[in-house]
Amino acid sequence: MSHSSSTTAAAATTSSNGGTISGTGKLRQFVCIEYPGLVENVDNMINTLGGLEKISEVYCEDNRRMELRFRPNDVYCKPTCGERHNTTALLLRVVRRRKRRKKRTGEEVDQAANTEDAVNGSPAMSEQPCQISPLRTELVGVVHTTYKFNSLCDFQYLPLVTSEDGMQQTCVYDQLVPQGMERADWLNQPAPLYLPPAAFTRMDTPQDYRYRREKNNEGKMKVPQNIIARTRQRRTHFTIVHFFKDGEVPKKPLPGALSQVRIKFMDSNSYQSLKKEFEKRPIWSKNALRVRLDYKKDKLKYLLPTMSYYFHTGPWRNLWVRLGYDPRKDPKAWIYQTFDFRIRQAGLLLPSDFSLPLCQTSRLCSLTHNLPL
Repeated sequence: MSHSSSTTAAAATTSSNGGTISGTGKLRQFVCIEYPGLVENVDNMINTLGGLEKISEVYCEDNRRMELRFRPNDVYCKPTCGERHNTTALLLRVVRRRKRRKKRTGEEVDQAANTEDAVNGSPAMSEQPCQISPLRTELVGVVHTTYKFNSLCDFQYLPLVTSEDGMQQTCVYDQLVPQGMERADWLNQPAPLYLPPAAFTRMDTPQDYRYRREKNNEGKMKVPQNIIARTRQRRTHFTIVHFFKDGEVPKKPLPGALSQVRIKFMDSNSYQSLKKEFEKRPIWSKNALRVRLDYKKDKLKYLLPTMSYYFHTGPWRNLWVRLGYDPRKDPKAWIYQTFDFRIRQAGLLLPSDFSLPLCQTSRLCSLTHNLPL
C-alpha cells in the first residue's frame, strides 16, 4: 500500500563497502505489516489478512486492529490481532548479483566421481570460490505506520469428531457450514453438536504474574462471606454494635471509648451537651444530632460510643440508643423506628411553576450499613 509524497532523496551515494545507494527522487509512503510467519506465497499471506480490501478498511480506521486468520476458509478460526504503531523507518531494496554456475551433465559427474583426484579433492578438480559482487541499495520509501502482532492468539478448537475406537478423527466442517446453495432438506439432516464460544480467553496480552503469598495473611480478620464490601478493614472506634436478635443490651461503654475521647482532646462541654440530649430522648440518629448540636462528624464519631450503642438491624437500625435502654421492651419506642424511603432522580417532572430543587445526595452503599454512622 503506497501513497504519494513530496519527500525527496539524494541521487546516489557510495557506501564504505563499495556498494552504491541510489534514490528515486520523490519517495513513496508505505505501511508495514510484521507478519508472524514465513511467507512462501504472497497471495496466501494476503488472504490470511482478509484481502487487500480488508487491509485498506483497517488502515482507514485508526483504532481498529488488524486480524490475521491462519485458516481463512474456516469460520471457526480465532484470529490473532495486530496493533497499530506510528513509526519512522525507511524501506530499502538491497540487490546483490550472483554468477550462476554451469550445471555439469551426468557423464561429467560420473567421470569426476570415478577419478581419484575428485575423491581426494585435488586442486585440479576443486571448486573455485565465487566472486562477490558489490551491494546495490535503493531507497524505496518511508514507512510511517506499522502493524505488530505482539499479542497472543486465542485457543483454536477444530471441528473434529473422534471415532468410536478413539484411533481416528474426522472433520465435520462440511456438516456444520453449508457449502454453496444447499437444498432445504439439509437443515433437517443430523449434525454433531459443535458450539464453541466466541472467545476462550478474556485478554490476549501476556501477563507477568509472580505467584507469591501475601504478607501478613494469617493475621487478617476473618469476615463472614454473607457481608457485602468485605475488602475494607473494620476500623477501631470502640463502638458497641447490637443486633435485633441479641439478648441483653450493653449498659457500660468499652474501656477504650473514654480514653479515646481524652486522646482527641474533646472538651467536657461537648460531652455534657450530648449527654443531655440522650436524657431527653433515648434514641437518636447521627444526622439529627449534627443538626441539633452543630457538631462535626468526626467529633460525634468519638463521643457517641461513650454513652450509646449502635443498632445494626431491626426497626431501629442505623440509630444510636442510650446505654442500658432496650427499645424492644418499651412500647413507646415505636415512634423512633427507622422510616426508609427513596426519591427517584429520573422520575416524573413537576410543572415549572411548582418545581423545587432536589438535593443531590450520595447513594448509600452497603459499607455505610455495616459500619457505625
